Amino acid sequence: TPTDGRTYAGLTFGWRDIYAYNNVKNQLAGGDSFSTVMTTAANNAQGWYGTQMRNTALRTALWGSLGEGIRGAIVPVNKFQQLCNVKGFSAADLQATQGETIWLPSMYEVFGLTAERYNESEGLRTVQGYEPFQYQAFSAYEEEGDARFVKQFNSTDTSWSFRSCDRTYAHGFLSVNVRGLWQSIYPLSNAGHGVVPCFAL
Repeated sequence: TPTDGRTYAGLTFGWRDIYAYNNVKNQLAGGDSFSTVMTTAANNAQGWYGTQMRNTALRTALWGSLGEGIRGAIVPVNKFQQLCNVKGFSAADLQATQGETIWLPSMYEVFGLTAERYNESEGLRTVQGYEPFQYQAFSAYEEEGDARFVKQFNSTDTSWSFRSCDRTYAHGFLSVNVRGLWQSIYPLSNAGHGVVPCFAL
């Protein structure tokens, strides 16, 4: 849902492959690099909202590298994601953020409720302004061998992270492994994980 109140944004785009992180360049994803380290917030209660990935790498470094025409066409949207270390399943466990210009996909947006014991709040339909959905590009998930979930970093299959926390761990974010299967307990600071940024027009 767009932050400005319109019904829906148009299309959502995501990087084909894992974008560069730290100061490592990725030729498959634009040949550029982030100027910051991917770390989680010290206060796990902040979840995605407090990460350097959101506030420095995506909203500052990557945003600033985009052309003025692309920045002008991007529609800021409202997003929702599972918080860390909540051990529950209620509206209080679902974080809402507004004005997201470039973000990481959530667990539900990619896998639906395949891993519901880790991100149940993203399946709630009782939170005002939130309607759970899975992006069409990832629908009809198959447990094994689905190439749509496999991403590369410089021609090597690499794990990539979601903005959704694993609710059972203080600093764990859900992610996708090299075989395209979901996994957990990996902070965004893990050097072996990349990201697949998204934006809406």
